[in-house]
Amino acid sequence: MEESITIIISMEAQRNIDFFVDTSAFAALFVQKEISHQHYQEFFKKLSAQPNLQFTTTDYVIDEWFTLLRYRYHVPASDIVAFYEQLLAGGLKVWFVTRTDFSKSMLLAKKYHDHLLSFTDATTVVVMHYHGLKKILTMDKDFQAFGFEMI
Repeated sequence: MEESITIIISMEAQRNIDFFVDTSAFAALFVQKEISHQHYQEFFKKLSAQPNLQFTTTDYVIDEWFTLLRYRYHVPASDIVAFYEQLLAGGLKVWFVTRTDFSKSMLLAKKYHDHLLSFTDATTVVVMHYHGLKKILTMDKDFQAFGFEMI
């Protein structure tokens, strides 16, 4: 049986996760010219004042975010890595997509072929459902169709 993936997170700690962070939120937080930059800056500032509040993402979201910053905004990789390390130090938990998650994401993408659902978004839906998460920090309204609350 495949273990669900986390970086140094026990099952007890997983129950304390309050919300998932999507690519669009990470991008807006990092890129000053993004429309929601100020909103996400303030949100994460408040977050840092609440040490019991937990947030998570997946390796696929980190990959998508890294690629977006490198190719759309030409951000140096060293800056992205440094920011990622700050997020980890601030309490970000990263779950890794398993083979089972991957297979379920393929099925989800096939089922919702008429939606503009990226594969990363499909993995997000699968992982959030698996972990029982209801809230997502995102600018992507498509997640509402899957029953998630946008923050």
